[in-house]
Amino acid sequence: MTRRSSAVFVHPSLDTVVEPLPAFADPDGSDSAPVSVWERAGGNVEEYLRVFGRPGQPAAWRENRPYVADVTA
Repeated sequence: MTRRSSAVFVHPSLDTVVEPLPAFADPDGSDSAPVSVWERAGGNVEEYLRVFGRPGQPAAWRENRPYVADVTA
C-alpha cells in the first residue's frame, strides 16, 4: 500500500497586505502592524522545509530554484 498525501493552502496573493480588523485590534493600536502575506508565510515555509523537506530542498527554496526529488521504487 502506498500512502499519498496532498495539502491545499488557500490565502490571498502573497503581496496582499493584511492587518487586524478594527473590532479585534487593541484600542491603542499596538496589536499588530500591517504586514504582507509573504512576510507572515515565508518563514513558515522555510521552517516546514527544514523539518520535513528532503536534503537540498531548503537550499533550493532559498535560492528560488526548482527542486525535483528523485523517484524511488
